[in-house]
Amino acid sequence: MKYFYSLLFSLSFFYHVDAQDYLFDNSNFWNYGNIDLSTILPGKKLTTTRSSTAGKYTNYGAGKFINNGTAIQVISSPNSWVDGYVRHYATSGNTSHVYPVGSESFKAFVGTTGEIINHSIATAWLSGDPSGLAGGSHTVTAFTTPITAVSIFGQWDWIASYTSGNVNVSVKPPPSAYGNADVTKLRLVGWNGISWINLGTSGLNAGVLSGVVPPGINALGIGTVSTGTTFRMQGNRPEIEKSKDTFEIFPNPVNNGIVKIRYRREQSAPANVFLFAISGQLILEETVSLDKDSSEISIDLQKLAAGTYILQLVLLDGTQLINDAKLIIK
Repeated sequence: MKYFYSLLFSLSFFYHVDAQDYLFDNSNFWNYGNIDLSTILPGKKLTTTRSSTAGKYTNYGAGKFINNGTAIQVISSPNSWVDGYVRHYATSGNTSHVYPVGSESFKAFVGTTGEIINHSIATAWLSGDPSGLAGGSHTVTAFTTPITAVSIFGQWDWIASYTSGNVNVSVKPPPSAYGNADVTKLRLVGWNGISWINLGTSGLNAGVLSGVVPPGINALGIGTVSTGTTFRMQGNRPEIEKSKDTFEIFPNPVNNGIVKIRYRREQSAPANVFLFAISGQLILEETVSLDKDSSEISIDLQKLAAGTYILQLVLLDGTQLINDAKLIIK
């Protein structure tokens, strides 16, 4: 009988998740167990509004998102994620949690340790210039030493209830947010209501930025302590280019160490090819020229070990042409 009730609860729970694939303003979906992202239909995601009163998927206590039955890591990139806000309420001290948040163009996951008992944290990735995004104006021209510049390619909205103590945070920033900047000089930064302040002591490590977040922070971003870095301006261009341009990666799997990107471009432009390990570590970065009179480019991968990688093609202004394409090398 106990097994029957457990099974009944599980079936109703997963049906309820499917019925709550979109959360409107001021709504909460409370999860007390595990939500397996791999059970979400292909091409589907959990979505919430993105506003000052956004809906939130709230994990209570040990409640969490998993993928294929295993815990999600900050460097993970499952096919399903939460396109909006995830909230966690800590029922015990020194709690850790992973927030599988992102947008259509990038899974910008967040991980925490040391969460404060009886308090909550909610976050979502917001693409675009933080100076005018939802959640308040967080101008990238206001920063405090040692920060010298702040990326205009997005931020994590940060809604935390704790008023004392600190929480350790790691984030997975999209490469378009820092471009050609020296990754050793990147820092996790936080908006304190007046300016962006430094939260970290080290640069990008295996695709992850880490820092310590005190009370009073309401946004997280990507900054730099390098005096020679100026983050590229995106203007009003979309994060993923919307045009008649087409791109195809072949062969895939790669057998001879050479991969080609076949494309059609309406105008010529330089771009960067980024190749990441599944762990999130940047393995290769190469600048290429996309000539409207040509049809393909070749990338030499002969020195790389066999395995699965993630490929991105990004214009120098940050516009993403190919995002998180899985590439297999045999």
